[in-house]
Amino acid sequence: TRWSSLPNLMWNPDGSPIPPLEQALKRGVRLDVGHGAASFCLPVAAAVIRSGFRDFSISTDLHVRNVNGAVRGMPETMSKFLSLGMTLAEVVAGVTSIAARNLGLANWCEDLARRATIFRVRRPRPDDMPLVDSYGTVMEVGERIEPVAVVRGGVLTPLAADWLGV
Repeated sequence: TRWSSLPNLMWNPDGSPIPPLEQALKRGVRLDVGHGAASFCLPVAAAVIRSGFRDFSISTDLHVRNVNGAVRGMPETMSKFLSLGMTLAEVVAGVTSIAARNLGLANWCEDLARRATIFRVRRPRPDDMPLVDSYGTVMEVGERIEPVAVVRGGVLTPLAADWLGV
């Protein structure tokens, strides 16, 4: 994807925000990636992350048109940001504490003994579906984030091995 061909771009090629976005951020506007079928561009995301801007929530705009396409799910979306140079702690914060803060959910991420997703970070396997941006650009990833269990109401439930592709 060529940077100049992208419509309504809010970021400069160096990853800095354009002036109206910079002013909005200074006023306290918070950002969410909202990876969807047409809203995630690898070169833009890479430039923004390289510039040091990482205070955003990470979510999916998951729906019928992208569940089998660019988005697939939250683990794949998280893996993309890990591959773009964010730390695991930054990626987890993007989908938990930053998202909770942006939505005004006090104490939402504090009781992990009652509600949590347990995941592992693993090397890619040959049978993994490739990760792509909304324009079809294949992303090189060194690690994948994969859920292995959930805690709901204080009860640990492992996810089915066939769901994990094991």
